[in-house]
Amino acid sequence: MEDQVQQKLEDAPILSNLGDQSEVIIVYVTVPSQEKAEELGSLLVEKKLIACANIIPGLTSIYSWKNEICVNHLEYQTIQQKDKEFLIMMKTRKNVFQELVNTVKANHPYECPEVISVNIQDAYQPYYNWVLEETKKN
Repeated sequence: MEDQVQQKLEDAPILSNLGDQSEVIIVYVTVPSQEKAEELGSLLVEKKLIACANIIPGLTSIYSWKNEICVNHLEYQTIQQKDKEFLIMMKTRKNVFQELVNTVKANHPYECPEVISVNIQDAYQPYYNWVLEETKKN
């Protein structure tokens, strides 16, 4: 049994040092509710703009907006705001990023939504390939 596990580990194909050459990116978007996160994530998967959306609850965000310091957290209260936020972590193709941003902006309640991407440096090759298969080629 241990030999089989070791063989599986040795056979795991890894893509390394992709950097700017990666076709796959991770995109982060914050939203004010679980419902909005699920709605937006589902829309983007249906449109094949992302392969996957992970929703992370209980996010604390501290930022300056219109000359005021704001703190958003599930249980943290401030004079300015006491909203909770959720982070959507999405995997997609780099070449659909502009369309993804446009779709997020059109379906997001914030005036200036966070939509940022990060290049993939290393990846498990079957997962990387799955992301490419599940997203539009544009």
